[in-house]
Amino acid sequence: MSLSKKIAFAVVALLLLLALAEGALRLSGAWQAGGAVRYGGLKLVPDQKLLFRLSPGDFTFDKVHYRINARGWRGPAVKQRRSAEHRRVMFLGDSSVWGHGVDEGDSYPHMVCGRVQSKLGGTVEMLNAATPGYSSLQSRLLFEQVVDELKPDVVVVASLWSDLMVVGWQDAELLKRTGQVAEQGGAVHWSALLSTLAGLARRAGGGADRHQLAIKSIFETTVAEASGEARVSAAGHRQNLKAIVDGCKRRGIKVVPVLLFYDASRYPWGLDRLRAYRDNYLWLGREARVPILDVELSYELHPPGVAALFSDGLHPNREGHRIIADGLAELILDAFRAKK
Repeated sequence: MSLSKKIAFAVVALLLLLALAEGALRLSGAWQAGGAVRYGGLKLVPDQKLLFRLSPGDFTFDKVHYRINARGWRGPAVKQRRSAEHRRVMFLGDSSVWGHGVDEGDSYPHMVCGRVQSKLGGTVEMLNAATPGYSSLQSRLLFEQVVDELKPDVVVVASLWSDLMVVGWQDAELLKRTGQVAEQGGAVHWSALLSTLAGLARRAGGGADRHQLAIKSIFETTVAEASGEARVSAAGHRQNLKAIVDGCKRRGIKVVPVLLFYDASRYPWGLDRLRAYRDNYLWLGREARVPILDVELSYELHPPGVAALFSDGLHPNREGHRIIADGLAELILDAFRAKK
């Protein structure tokens, strides 16, 4: 074999090897652009449009089992086919909606869909697109990405706590910056192999990119201790909620905002700041004429007291989720009846 043929053969073999490595990384899910961030059992994958998403797979943390489907959402895989009696309810928000600390069956998205299905018959599919750490801006962007594909019948939105967090940057600016970095990164960002090698090089050098550091800051910041400018301002929070509601109305989708609550006796912080965000929901109910579930009103009727409904002062426990499900199921049933 001539030298030129040997070189050509070696080049072809190398290209095939690289192609196989690229395909294997993509199929295995081992590739995560920018490198995954782990926190409390969660595997957070950098995402240029949403900042981050959850990596698919099952895991157990603090004796609670979580299953994450291929879309990065908690729960079973999204069904591909729908009959006339197949209804969908999409949930948007952060860990309080996702079901931090409770089994999937004890989360209010799961309970609500089960109750509505028992009343209406057919199939009521839960799309729990809520994600720990997601702000109202991330929820809005996710909604805009998938709404026309999945065509939910009802959308439940409950964004509050993650918007209030102070982490040293604002979501809108950071998402703009990460998008620009992706555009400038070229092949490193679209190639699984190159991205993985770049991530390994950063880790070998003891470094992490800004995207990863931003994700870590969300989960390493305690809202109660924070002061300064929030991830999403009250004005931005209102704008994001309105965009989701308007997007639903244009498509004939019913929307139910949920105004969350927390244990003020445990966290007596930022009541003035919190009030502006809570007022956005009340404003939304008046201006958009949509039903609002005010969780505070439901919790105050609970005999043992509000503190008994939380696992940590912010996240509802099993009983807290049940009470939310009681009120929300009725509003969603009304929404489905109104669509007929």
